[in-house]
Amino acid sequence: MRLDELIRITYNFLSYRNDPVALVEAAMKMLNEYLDHALSFERLAAEESNANLKAQFEKQAQAYRQLATERAARYGLPPPSPPK
Repeated sequence: MRLDELIRITYNFLSYRNDPVALVEAAMKMLNEYLDHALSFERLAAEESNANLKAQFEKQAQAYRQLATERAARYGLPPPSPPK
């Protein structure tokens, strides 16, 4: 882990430790952002005719869905629904 990441994580922890509601809100916001990114890449993949680019979009969407699943598990939430 890079030093700037460690500083950011520590700062975020210290700023939320006295406000558990804000911590949950921040976690939910990040979870929603991951899913929004996944959906964007899934839409791009669905519209793409170039097979290589389509595969890259699908891989990126899958990575964001994995991040959302991990974030949900970390906070005891159900995993996001699979893509349709």
